[in-house]
Amino acid sequence: DIRKPLVRTLLFDKLNAFVKSTDPSVFNQAMMECGALICTPKSPLCGECPLVATCFAYKYQQQETLPVKSAIKAVPTLDVVVGVVQDAVDGRVLITKRHTKQMLGGLWELPGGKCEDGESREAALMREFKEELGVDIRVYEQLAHVKHAYSHFKINLYAYRCDIQKGVPECRSATALEWVLPERFDTYAFPKANIKLFEKMFGSHFKVSN
Repeated sequence: DIRKPLVRTLLFDKLNAFVKSTDPSVFNQAMMECGALICTPKSPLCGECPLVATCFAYKYQQQETLPVKSAIKAVPTLDVVVGVVQDAVDGRVLITKRHTKQMLGGLWELPGGKCEDGESREAALMREFKEELGVDIRVYEQLAHVKHAYSHFKINLYAYRCDIQKGVPECRSATALEWVLPERFDTYAFPKANIKLFEKMFGSHFKVSN
């Protein structure tokens, strides 16, 4: 399977000696031309190929089955919800700091998490606040939605306006929490997806919209 790193390494090691003995750009162009004009995926022109004498596929009559290239695995898409809890007096927003052992460790974020199978976004947000901060919240309207892609998965990130109904926020999974004015968000390190939300919710200057 030519998608596997081991196979790519073997091919690279095998071809490296040839690349070093000539102009690499000329070598690469020649290989691409061979693939485009002669060694095509279907009905290759083996009789015209200058490499046929050392071709494994031709020797064993496997031109139609080699190379083996596995299908690309579908990239999963997750629904993630975060809550915007804002102080009614001064407009500060509750943010938390991710644990260093987590993905994106050490960055600040709006509290929340991913939705479980069959769980509504509102229910997921209430569960996450209870688990992470030990508080009961009420979920109001959706404020923003953005899409973001990581190396192995994608997310739909939803932000909802919330307020705390019961309890005082405490760090149960995060390493710190703070109440911060949106215009001071630029002094904190946030994941790119959160920044996309801020731009939609608070405008270019991250000022709270009434």
